[in-house]
Amino acid sequence: MTDSSPEAEEPVRFVNDAELIHRFTYHAPGELARSRHEEVRARFRDMALFLNEILPEGRSKSLAFTVLEEASFQAHAAIARGLATQPGEEEDDDDDAG
Repeated sequence: MTDSSPEAEEPVRFVNDAELIHRFTYHAPGELARSRHEEVRARFRDMALFLNEILPEGRSKSLAFTVLEEASFQAHAAIARGLATQPGEEEDDDDDAG
């Protein structure tokens, strides 16, 4: 039997509203983000071309490309969400510091 009374506990949320808003908001790339997108895109493209050359045709090859695409999407999302700048803010570019 379920307790539907007002005293029933609220369900635990694994993602808060601020995180959802961040995930579903456009993150305009700054110069650092643009350059990282380009590098990631080139490396995934190189890997895809390499795999296309050496893997035999079949389901496993198809799945390898599907997973590679998914990894590429997630990598680009990480860049977009992690390196986005708001108007008037500086990009955090610690990697170039010495």
